[in-house]
Amino acid sequence: MLLGAGIYWFYYNFDRSSLSSSQLDSVFKNLNPFYLAISLILFILSWCLEAMKWQVLIKRTEEMSFKLSLISVLSGTTASAFIPYKMGAYLGRMLYLKTKFKARAIPATIIGNLLQSSITFIIGAIAIFSVNDIYPKDKNLFLILAVLILSFLATLPFYYKKIAKLINKLYRKIIKRKKLKLVSLYEKETILKSWLLSLLRYLAFTFHFVLILKGFGLEGTILELGFAISIIYFIQSFFPSLIVVDFGVKYTIALGVFIKLGFFPEVPQSNLSAILGIHYFLNSIVPVIIGAIGILFLKISNK
Repeated sequence: MLLGAGIYWFYYNFDRSSLSSSQLDSVFKNLNPFYLAISLILFILSWCLEAMKWQVLIKRTEEMSFKLSLISVLSGTTASAFIPYKMGAYLGRMLYLKTKFKARAIPATIIGNLLQSSITFIIGAIAIFSVNDIYPKDKNLFLILAVLILSFLATLPFYYKKIAKLINKLYRKIIKRKKLKLVSLYEKETILKSWLLSLLRYLAFTFHFVLILKGFGLEGTILELGFAISIIYFIQSFFPSLIVVDFGVKYTIALGVFIKLGFFPEVPQSNLSAILGIHYFLNSIVPVIIGAIGILFLKISNK
């Protein structure tokens, strides 16, 4: 089904008339295999870092091998592709826990998402202010206020423990046992380590995208492309991820940012569409397919 969804997307979301042999040649004529090879390494590294982060966050519940953690993360990605706002990530990841209290995957996943989102918000806000042509000067005050609010939300994981204690206290009549606390309490060292892994994953994921663009011969410095991609991720974070409409949303945002910033004016839109499509297929469809295979084998082993 997932493979069929990928084929369906490629067939219907591209203008098939724009994918003539001559135009395909123009997409690949400046192809640099070195950039693409490094990009693929960064792609793999980004998922490995996410698996390491999951190991750290779930460690207080049970020890998990790196291999199982990686499969768990990819399976969570598969589930979240069909359930918006990353809610499916809890379901996909908890399948691999041995403990009876599988709901413990929920707070661990939430804090992991908060940490990753904090990086997206902070770097995205910095990128917006670094690109002067995005907003008129009269909107600077509004942007400063928005960044302050986002910074407050972005740094929540660092003082969430007090909030977690308050939430658990408010619901103490409903939640009586420590192992069923509404919000798990993590040590500061765990939070900082997970935050650092989130930062490294963000950098790997961003430069993976940058090198794909460079690998296809598109102009622009690595820093300029990095800022543009950070803005794209920032805007995309406010939209639900659902496989049926995911590419349309991501493609529209990415294309809009690139056009607004004046990138690639000499590149035909069909070429840029093909490159964004390749990036989307690699980063969204491939992990979902791998995660689905993991869930399939898990179900077979449990029968």
